[in-house]
Amino acid sequence: MKACISIAIIIAQGLLQAGAAEQQIICPTEIPQAAIKLTSVPGQWTPHVASPLYLSSAGAAAGPPEQRATLMGDSTWQQGKTEWVTTYDLSDESFHAGKWMECRYGEYGQILLSRQLDPQTKFCKVHFSKSVKAGQRFIKIVCQSL
Repeated sequence: MKACISIAIIIAQGLLQAGAAEQQIICPTEIPQAAIKLTSVPGQWTPHVASPLYLSSAGAAAGPPEQRATLMGDSTWQQGKTEWVTTYDLSDESFHAGKWMECRYGEYGQILLSRQLDPQTKFCKVHFSKSVKAGQRFIKIVCQSL
């Protein structure tokens, strides 16, 4: 199984060098306080949003957010490292609900902003590096299509 994943990544990386069309996806760095509304709280409580939710993660999905079809990529993450890359092989033809990119906010990705990718997208790389704010990451997403 690991050999198949490695071969798929090598093929996908070959697309990067073969003149494939490149698309950079930019996640908003935060969800502002004013955009976060708390409703249906118990009557005796007064809601207040104390800070924005910062971008904490991103990754590919095999469908819209309500399907919760987040894909597992191949990651270079290691304990203690401040930078890593996760790659996604999207060359399979079985993405019936489309190929999507998720931008995740909050320390555990409690809120998602998702967008559908071009159906011709074959490969995405998500570059992560730590930020100065707790739970926030700098994220660069580059996808390739034929």
